[in-house]
Amino acid sequence: MSLDDQAVRAAVETKPDTTNPKRLLGEVRPSGNLLRFNTLHEVYCSFLYAPSSKRVVLRAMSRLTLWVRAGSDGLRCGGDPAAHQLFMLMLWKAEKDPNLTFDVKTVNESRPPPEFREAGLRRAPALQISDDTAFNVEDEIMEELENYGPSRERASEAEDATADLFRTFAFYIKDIKKEPTALLGELQRIDQYLASRGRRFLAGDEPSHIDCVVLPRLHSIRIAAKALKEFDIPSEYSSLWAYMKNGYGLKSFTTSCPSDQEIHKECTVSSELTKRDHPLLVGSTRHPRPPVLKTISNSTSSAIVHAYRARGFGCFEMRSTPDDIRFGTAAIWGAPLEPSCI
Repeated sequence: MSLDDQAVRAAVETKPDTTNPKRLLGEVRPSGNLLRFNTLHEVYCSFLYAPSSKRVVLRAMSRLTLWVRAGSDGLRCGGDPAAHQLFMLMLWKAEKDPNLTFDVKTVNESRPPPEFREAGLRRAPALQISDDTAFNVEDEIMEELENYGPSRERASEAEDATADLFRTFAFYIKDIKKEPTALLGELQRIDQYLASRGRRFLAGDEPSHIDCVVLPRLHSIRIAAKALKEFDIPSEYSSLWAYMKNGYGLKSFTTSCPSDQEIHKECTVSSELTKRDHPLLVGSTRHPRPPVLKTISNSTSSAIVHAYRARGFGCFEMRSTPDDIRFGTAAIWGAPLEPSCI
């Protein structure tokens, strides 16, 4: 009996209670217990409606896939901060909802696989719900992800404090703004907000939806601005650095984080610079994990890069709920997943 047949027979067909405002929940039925993000691992999603604790209705069977632009080697995740943001958000949701797992696939947009084209997709990041349902507009993807895991809680003050950060950075990196004055102002604004709140994350002591948006962008700013503009986030922004350190300790962040070189490349293409201008873009050194900032005094980007090059490349895994679903980042970075990996 196939997995689909078992799921259909196990479901109890009832008429949905349309007066119940509860949204559809996503339950994933993986074909194996190890989810490797860069493989064509089949993950079946059954959307269940639960009007009561004893009755469920099988709505559909489909595969939930996040497509992200491939890096320079055509296999690993690229440095697009939007893809990092979506990847981290889905991992964070999976930590909160044991029914949610997903497949992440990299794609070369100039030579996409048939399944990418057949879904009507032309660019990444994209979210594929089924063979004929997919989204490739970031706002639409974010809206669709509200159907899975914990819903977004509004954090208006945090949203206001971070609203202009990435736009200001884009102006600076593209030389629309020659001086970093505006970027410094936005970073200081976040630092002051964090200092006034006295919490580990933007909306509280636990990470939330908005942290999955802001942390990937802050990381891209820190890496790219140093490489392309010799710009360092000032060490006196102690609350901002403490926030970044807390973010770097999240498995959802480290698992989804692209390498430094891919972030350099992404921002270089955006700013129309060349590899000749920035030799750091040439090479195969990978920094899949962001640094652990011990103190403000030794947290400069150059010291961080040197420390991670000295340590060499490593791989690691995150264990989600339930325990038999493992998210192996070694698969993302193209290395075998071994028990000895850090």
